[in-house]
Amino acid sequence: MHEAYLKNLREALNNLYDPEHLRLSPLTVLLGLNGRKDTPSALRRLLEDAIHALKPKGSSQSQARRSYDLLLYRYVEQFSQKEVAEQLGVSVRQYQREQQIALKLLASYLEEKYNLFQVGEASPTAESPPESLIPSVFSSSDLSWMFEPTPERVCHFVQTLEAVLQLIAPLTRRYQVSLDVRAPDDLPALSVHPEALRQVLVPVLSTAIHQTVSGVVRINVRPMEWDLRIEVRSSGNPSGSVAVVGSDQQGLTIARDILERSGGLLEIGMEKSSFASSNSAKAESSQKIGRLEKGFSARIFLPTLESLPILVIDDSADNLQLLSRYLTNTRYCMVSLSEPEKALELSESMKPRVVVLDLMMPRVDGWEVLSLLQRHPETADIPVIVCSILPQEELALELGASEFLRKPVIRERFLQALDHCVAGSVSAAH
Repeated sequence: MHEAYLKNLREALNNLYDPEHLRLSPLTVLLGLNGRKDTPSALRRLLEDAIHALKPKGSSQSQARRSYDLLLYRYVEQFSQKEVAEQLGVSVRQYQREQQIALKLLASYLEEKYNLFQVGEASPTAESPPESLIPSVFSSSDLSWMFEPTPERVCHFVQTLEAVLQLIAPLTRRYQVSLDVRAPDDLPALSVHPEALRQVLVPVLSTAIHQTVSGVVRINVRPMEWDLRIEVRSSGNPSGSVAVVGSDQQGLTIARDILERSGGLLEIGMEKSSFASSNSAKAESSQKIGRLEKGFSARIFLPTLESLPILVIDDSADNLQLLSRYLTNTRYCMVSLSEPEKALELSESMKPRVVVLDLMMPRVDGWEVLSLLQRHPETADIPVIVCSILPQEELALELGASEFLRKPVIRERFLQALDHCVAGSVSAAH
């Protein structure tokens, strides 16, 4: 383990929310992030993502779990050393030993993921960053407008698609590819920025064209209950497998990042003779953009403008007001409930897309409500976000919660948790 590298990593984590310090961190050179407008936010997001990637699956009391908890609470949640030590149930001195183990685990993960120190200590350059780092450009404040609500600019899929088709027309002529678009009339408006949709469709369709030789790219559009589903499939490919590489692979990675930040979903399929729809294919495509068997296929899920009902169960009027303000001008419509004993009845009747649940409430606590929702057949499939001041993430997830948020909650994390729950339910349903 390179001591200087470990020291720089520790200093970056200790100053995770200090943009000027992150901009000057030696890690930006090592990771190819220097010289960019969004260098501080790109590095911060990369480190946060790396910490979250270390989260063990399921219930565990292993060293890996303790290291993950330490990194999460100390650096992402910004707890003090004493608070983290109390959370882990250790002395401050023992905490310091645990911290060293956790930092080395994180450092090893970054080394392996980004191939650090592999060839003569060479590091990625700013001009040629690793593909997996490219999406971090969208954390730039210069591009935040792409992910903000735009009530003055309603996005219509057909209009945006027509503009994109005109843009990529030279590619269709060059590769002798025809486009077959099938979309019903009266499609619902979308709650994504038109430019965000454009920057998703261009790389997806460009890749489909590149994977098609004198064939047809079919685009099928189908409205779902709360989403618009677009299937893109190429035909006429040469036999054998083909690979998505270079700029196409980078473009799809960025498109997936844009969609996730816009509340949508992009799945790259693995198909032989028909559009892949098995659970295993979806799981594989959600993790890797790489090798395709005899054809490119993709599915895009876009959130429609219709409000998604969200049930928030909390006895605190202040917290209900805060979350309601967070949801202003978003695609979510909040229904609040301060009487937890009515949670099951209301959930059955309104069928919310997500339930946001506090734990510490009088008469009926959140644990009991979570158990009731999980056991009842009419509500068992509704994702639940547990939102509490109690540090009980592991238990909440084991009992069936989809997400856990520690109070006080910031708007970005709240909306991200909602988007993850909705995207997860869409993926599971289709």
